[in-house]
This record gives sequence, structure tokens and C-alpha cells, in this order.
Amino acid sequence: MRAALLTLALATLAGCASSPRNQSASEPFESTRPSTESRFIEVFPHVRLDLASRTIEIDARIATDMHDPQTPDVYLELIACSPDSREHEALVVTDARPSHIHAALLMLGLEPGSPGRFELADGSLRAIPPTGPPLEVHFRVPPDGGAALVPPENWIEVLPDRSTLGPQQWVFAGSAIRRIAGQERYWADLEGTIIGLTTFGSEVISPLAMHHPDSMIQTPSFLARNPSIPKFAAPVAIIIRSSEDRSEP
Repeated sequence: MRAALLTLALATLAGCASSPRNQSASEPFESTRPSTESRFIEVFPHVRLDLASRTIEIDARIATDMHDPQTPDVYLELIACSPDSREHEALVVTDARPSHIHAALLMLGLEPGSPGRFELADGSLRAIPPTGPPLEVHFRVPPDGGAALVPPENWIEVLPDRSTLGPQQWVFAGSAIRRIAGQERYWADLEGTIIGLTTFGSEVISPLAMHHPDSMIQTPSFLARNPSIPKFAAPVAIIIRSSEDRSEP
């Protein structure tokens, strides 16, 4: 399956070299791409890539209603997810397939690491942090007259004092391959876990800071900072840029 993802990435990149950018006809929401940007090419549905800046952008939308007075506290476990997965606890949802996002990151020349996980050792729970090349993650929100880049941390507050989540270190963890009914499957395609916040172990992109998803083990502490977040289903672009140092030693 890993070889298949690499083959898909290389074949798509070769095709893009000779093809103009093609906006997906099936895109169900407004594009958030500024008109001045012309270096991005669509490599998969809802996924565009700019090799020069080592950046990908992904069409997304606000995943749930953060402004419903009946549910003022929206607990979060993910930054970004797939439809019909964990929208109720994610900031944004995207129709882009997690495996396509993985392949686009491969096209930037990045090698995935591994997601974080928790293991029992000598009767205690041990956290094994995620690994992978470093990434910068932002949202691009199209306000009147332009587009602003916003760190996802700005939309999250942390209990008990509801302070804004500090800057996170993000890595290309690369999810994992699982054999289901005799077939290899990309785990994030099954789970919908694209950009993590708590540590499920199946994320494509993970923060280095780990938080257990079981509330019996670790109390949930991430809430949506509601006033900062656009309305439900508003279009947002996820901007992911490699921050890997590629300078010669």
C-alpha cells in the first residue's frame, strides 16, 4: 500500500507537469484560493500543490455549528476530518481523501514518520510521540477584501482557564496501513483522521504534543473558541507547508 501511494504520487506529479491546473467540477463549496495565486495545480480532487513553495492547499469547510447557544461548549479532538466521521469534534471537514493528502505530501519530497501511540509498559501507560518531517499548518479564511492565514491554534482554547492553545509542532506522521478482509487499507481513509489534536494513532498529520482520546484516562481539555470561528459550513482552505530544512550540510 505504501508503494501504491508513492506510485500514485509520482504518476500524478508527472501528469501535472504537462497539464494546466484544473479546478474540480465537483467542488461543493466556494474556493478560498486568492486570484493572485497561479502556481498551485490540482493534483487530486480538492487538493492543490505548489512545488516551488513546498505547499499544499486543501478545500475544507467549518465542520459543525460553533455558535449554537444550545451547545456553547464544543469539545475538540481533531483539527480536520473526513465527512461522516468526527465532524462533531473537529474544526473543519474536507472531501479530500486522506490518502490523497498523504500522496500530495510525498510529492513534496517528504517521507512520513509514524503517528503517536500509547502503550502499556510495566503496568503504566507510556506515550510514544509521533515522528515525521515538520510542517506548518494554517487555515486561510476569505474575509472581505482578501484572505487571512490563521493558525488552527487560534480557534482552540484549553481548560480549565480557557486560554488560547499555544503554538503546536506538526509532523507528517503518515497514518498507517491496516489489513482489512485480506486487503491493505490506509487507516486514515477508514477513520477520517486527517489532522489530529488528540492522539488516535491514525492521523496523517499530528501535533507532537500528545493527548489520550479516552476521557477515563485523560480529561478532555480542548474547546472551540467560538467567537473566532466562521459560521457552520463556511469555506476554509487548509494550508500545509513543509518546514523541513533542505539546506546542504
